[in-house]
Amino acid sequence: MDGTASNEKNIEVLLVDDEENIRKTSAIIIEHYLTNVKVNPYEKPENVLDDILNKNKHYDLLITDFKMPGMTGIELLTRIYESGKNQKVFQQSILITGTRDGVEEYNRDHANKPELIVRNIVDKPFLNHDDKKQDQTISMPESLRDANPLVHKVYSTLKERGYEVKVA
Repeated sequence: MDGTASNEKNIEVLLVDDEENIRKTSAIIIEHYLTNVKVNPYEKPENVLDDILNKNKHYDLLITDFKMPGMTGIELLTRIYESGKNQKVFQQSILITGTRDGVEEYNRDHANKPELIVRNIVDKPFLNHDDKKQDQTISMPESLRDANPLVHKVYSTLKERGYEVKVA
């Protein structure tokens, strides 16, 4: 360690959702369970594009709602990908959605481009834990047993990418 405080939040997660209650609640819950994760909530995808493309901000993981006014989550990911700033944006993101209809159609249309396939999807509402939907590829620490599926997906996605995620 470089002498910084051990409780410093060193994993930066971007959360984009037009619904204020989802944005705030998700940020609080994720930061509660994953103690070294800092959630940066955004309401508008356009602001995210400005920060990433023009201000060169870096995030370790991007969580975005699918349906938002002005720009969908997939459009946001596509614009970041096409900018050349982050060619792995689709693999380093989680899409949250109330309906998979548009997502499944998008994935079918891009089946010949695996780098553009959305793989990490969490269905809304995700406030109640459901063992059937829990990601089983990474074993969950006991302290995350009662966490919601979004926390599980954030934890497993970061772990799969080699991050040391600290849990409460």
